[in-house]
Amino acid sequence: MTQYTFLPYLVLVVAPLAWIALRLGRFMSPPLRWLMGLVLAWLAVWGLPAGGLDYDALKRVNLLLSGVAVVGLVLRRSRAGWWSEQRNYRRFLGGLAAASVLAYVNFFSFHGEHRYMHLHDVAHYYLGSKYFPELGYGNLYTAMVRAEAEEYAGVLWAREVRELTTNTLMPVALVLRGSEPVKRRFGADRWAAFVRDVRYFRDAMGSRYPDVLKDHGYNPTPVWTLMGGSIANLVPAGSASGIFLLTLLDPVIEVAVFAAIGWAFGLEALLLSLTYHCLVFGATFSWLGGSYLRHVSFAGLVGAACCLRRRRHGGAGALLALAAMLRVFPAFFVAGPLFHGAGHLLRDRRLPASSWRFLASFALTAAALLLATCWIGDGVAQWQEFRRNLGAHMGSVSANILGLTNWPAYLSGVDVTAPGGLEEFLALRSAVFAVQLAVLFPLAVAAVAVLSQRGDEVYALALGAPLVLAAVNVSTYYYAFLVLLVIVFRDRERQLALLFGVEFLVYAFQLFDDHEVLMHLYKSALLAGLFAVLFAPELWRALFTERWPRVAAPSSAAGGSVPRGPIA
Repeated sequence: MTQYTFLPYLVLVVAPLAWIALRLGRFMSPPLRWLMGLVLAWLAVWGLPAGGLDYDALKRVNLLLSGVAVVGLVLRRSRAGWWSEQRNYRRFLGGLAAASVLAYVNFFSFHGEHRYMHLHDVAHYYLGSKYFPELGYGNLYTAMVRAEAEEYAGVLWAREVRELTTNTLMPVALVLRGSEPVKRRFGADRWAAFVRDVRYFRDAMGSRYPDVLKDHGYNPTPVWTLMGGSIANLVPAGSASGIFLLTLLDPVIEVAVFAAIGWAFGLEALLLSLTYHCLVFGATFSWLGGSYLRHVSFAGLVGAACCLRRRRHGGAGALLALAAMLRVFPAFFVAGPLFHGAGHLLRDRRLPASSWRFLASFALTAAALLLATCWIGDGVAQWQEFRRNLGAHMGSVSANILGLTNWPAYLSGVDVTAPGGLEEFLALRSAVFAVQLAVLFPLAVAAVAVLSQRGDEVYALALGAPLVLAAVNVSTYYYAFLVLLVIVFRDRERQLALLFGVEFLVYAFQLFDDHEVLMHLYKSALLAGLFAVLFAPELWRALFTERWPRVAAPSSAAGGSVPRGPIA
């Protein structure tokens, strides 16, 4: 049997049998359900390769699953026949979520050949945080080259290394010659520990190790460094089991996130958000699975929504502040709740106690985390270095970026491979970004101010999503926060179908043109269109149809009917 035969057999064998059973009225027969399940399991075991699917095959699986989600949501919206019963709908969602989780973990083959750890990513976050006092943001690769040269008698696998202070690729020999000042920043014991840690990654990664040295370095905030470094320093140098245990923290966090969604919003929201999380283009397991504490900011954002729903406003503010201090861009999500409370202040001449608790908790937590960074050195200096590093990183060209800035620059047709082409492209992109911040971002803020009065606090929080797209360009995997929109529109099949439809279209585009830059440009454009379709009608009604803004009551602590303005 050839590789990847599972899907053809599913389409050619299982689907026709299921259709015949449905036509004969036998689909609900328990013996037939068991038979169909056994046939499906047998095909999965027989058809899937032992080492899991490759990336191209997984994209086709995600295309199928996102398409099934769209069709199922459209049928549910029609309330026709089988789809009219909530029990059946939940069965559909449960099956889809289970299939999506299996695809997410590559049928438990993870990164292929049952490799769970994303060592490329772990190397950056483990080494970068553990040895941050000596390395800062600019010396990680230089120190790794020096450690490799000492440990392996000058035998270096990489030919080029990215010089992080200038963000340029340089010959490894040149980097090695300038590495002595970096080594002198270590004490003897710390340097010996660093060398053992580098040896672990070089041996574990093999021929893939040189790719680490050409990436874009270690870029988290000082708050992430405080958190990640404190834990990483508990692991003995070069400990394979200790590093493996660090990579198990993220699955625990993810389970906690979706348990919180179930606690706050119910079973259907849990299943929908879990399915979406597993299918989001650019945020699948191949990007961040098996990494080290890469889902904490995501957990903070979603946890804030859950706390708002359950009337834990202090907890919501603290979690959102944590997310913002870990990754900066989640700070845009405070805008909706801020405007929501301001609306009450203008109408009632007082700020609701819940808004006070949320905003005070956000501010105090952010301040406490800022002060806590003094534990890893001069707090002000750390943040200044982070800002410089972020500026240098934004001046690089990366394929896996979502945002509006790259579209005009790409359409200009500048050839970045030509002499001076890269500089011309970066200058054009910088000019576009300046216009974007001066024109588009203020309009987006004004729209959020209006829309925040049209729903509850969870809806207001989710309005940060279009603000992020309008204001910054971030890596694709951070857009896992779109789970917030799935939660908000959990009872609106049309909006949910649009959300899953965006993912379906991106995966479909890859069937014809798999150029990574184009895929991210397409998704950026699709997200802009999605936000327009989701929010523009309500904005129009608020500005031109209804005389007075419609403000929803605060979120209830449990299920039941809750006024939610445009999403009720």
